Amino acid sequence: MEIIEKKENKPLFRQEIIAKESYSGSTPSRKDLRKKIADNLKSKEDLVVIKKIDNSFGFSEARITAYIYSDQEKMKKIEPPYILSRGFSKEEPEEAQKKKDSEPKEKPVSESKESSQPEGQGKPENKDEQAKEPAQEAKKEEPKPEEKSQKPEKK
Repeated sequence: MEIIEKKENKPLFRQEIIAKESYSGSTPSRKDLRKKIADNLKSKEDLVVIKKIDNSFGFSEARITAYIYSDQEKMKKIEPPYILSRGFSKEEPEEAQKKKDSEPKEKPVSESKESSQPEGQGKPENKDEQAKEPAQEAKKEEPKPEEKSQKPEKK
């Protein structure tokens, strides 16, 4: 791993790192990159946040943007929970999980009208069926001749 740029950002209590990683096969995981950056810069792995991994097509090289925070409390205040949960196992992002659990759960979406109809009814799948459908509806609306003769006549 090669560190291209290292910048101190004192107002946000972090170091901003841009690094280049050569690899063979698939792109390294965020977890692996966090570990390499922490080892390379002699910091704690849980204070490293991988912000971005840029790959170039056809090259076995990735450009990584990472932040190393001074302490975990400041990191949790600054970084959004979805960023903190990336590259961590499910047990590690405790703060993100607590926040997710405290949010009200959404009600399940009711089934649409189409899905509640019996099979065979609903929107026709091809144009021929679409053209026949209006004609069939018109026939259904007209009373049949048998029904007309069964009604009593008024005198």
